[in-house]
Amino acid sequence: MKRLVFCGLSVLVMSVAIAPSVKAETVETTAANSTSVSNTPSSSERLTPFTLVQQAYRGSFMAQGIPNYRTLSAACQSGRINGSHLIQAAVDGKRLSSDMLSDRTYLFNVNNMLNAINND
Repeated sequence: MKRLVFCGLSVLVMSVAIAPSVKAETVETTAANSTSVSNTPSSSERLTPFTLVQQAYRGSFMAQGIPNYRTLSAACQSGRINGSHLIQAAVDGKRLSSDMLSDRTYLFNVNNMLNAINND
């Protein structure tokens, strides 16, 4: 039953999270193309909040000090890990553009996804 509720909440949060993130990514790509910056983010650097949290949960950011699975849930509940920490870990691991550190919508959506895994 918990899985069913978790899946339902995940789909709901993901649908809310993707629309603002896609819009933010489009603006970022347009800005990078118009200024001819050689550091144009690749597709691997534009993770959705859902994918970012999913990768963290599976242990992709352990080298950056982000725990995995239930330990991640416990760290979020205790306040040791939040969306900012996760975004910084992705930037440090070169999986996300540093521009995302200042994107409040992206941070909001990452925090929502972290809250969703805590409610499981």
